Amino acid sequence: TKMGLRFRKSFTVSKGVEPDIGEIAQDFNFGSEGLRRIMNINEKNKTDNVFLREILSGNIEEFRGDAKAAVSEYHELMDAVTGMHRRSDERIDWNYVYNSPQPFNINALGPKALKVKEKIDGYVPSASEKIFKSRLEKKMASMKEELLKAMEEDEETYNGWRSLVDLAGEVLKGNIDAYFEVISELRPLDDLLEFGVDFEFGSNSSDTMHVEYVADSAGAVPFFSLSLSKTGRLQKTNLSKSQHNELISIHIASSAIRIAKDMFALLPVEKTVVHIVDNYINELISKKERVTVLSVEFERDRLEIAEKSKITPLDILQEFRHNMKFTKSYGFRPVERI
Repeated sequence: TKMGLRFRKSFTVSKGVEPDIGEIAQDFNFGSEGLRRIMNINEKNKTDNVFLREILSGNIEEFRGDAKAAVSEYHELMDAVTGMHRRSDERIDWNYVYNSPQPFNINALGPKALKVKEKIDGYVPSASEKIFKSRLEKKMASMKEELLKAMEEDEETYNGWRSLVDLAGEVLKGNIDAYFEVISELRPLDDLLEFGVDFEFGSNSSDTMHVEYVADSAGAVPFFSLSLSKTGRLQKTNLSKSQHNELISIHIASSAIRIAKDMFALLPVEKTVVHIVDNYINELISKKERVTVLSVEFERDRLEIAEKSKITPLDILQEFRHNMKFTKSYGFRPVERI
């Protein structure tokens, strides 16, 4: 179970590090707004679990925050940890993007510049500006500067559209570098990085994407539950090993499904192969090491059907070719990759 993807083309996304996807990034310019804003795709909400770290690192008796809010946030965190598959991106219709009309005629003034020009053309000087020509000149110079800025903004809008159409064309051709550009720009799985270490994306074929996710389930899934006592104080109850392991298995399965759903939403691939790596205690050498704990091959159409008919992430997994060795009493064991 050697880690990392072995493909001719691959790139990695890590916490707080800008991915380097090579020369393809030079071919597209999405300006200051970025691709997600241009395409009007909402950012995913990230989970704030700072208070949980406070509780984990200190004694529960020392917690002085709002107990009711803490319990509510705990349940929100658990919903996120076990329900990653419910937070996927909307599907992009690349044919629609490719055929989208230009925002305005590039040989004429753009909408922002036109608005400023109309203001300039219709400007009526004040009495003082008629008397003191320098004041009028200053005003006109200011409006011309405003016009130049508006023209630059219009040009950025147009160039963003042009880059988007060009990118759509490359995606539709099955250009793997263009796939990487989409992932790099949209960063669909960044909220999953709150619970893990990094992602590696790789492919040799335009119809399949391979994704390795290095998880950190021990850090992501709390070892305890929170509730309110009869007097309204915060109560922390440690989970049993089997309860904790079961939550980890749901988290891992949910993460795998979410990864596949985002790849199917953003790219015209028919298959997504997901390998999830996690920490494992090797009892033979009494050492913690990273191993593959789940390897699964998702198919686009079957995943849509499975999600409608199956309730839990573990049930959905059963519909696909996968390698996973898990028991509630022990947890995950290393598996070979598909």
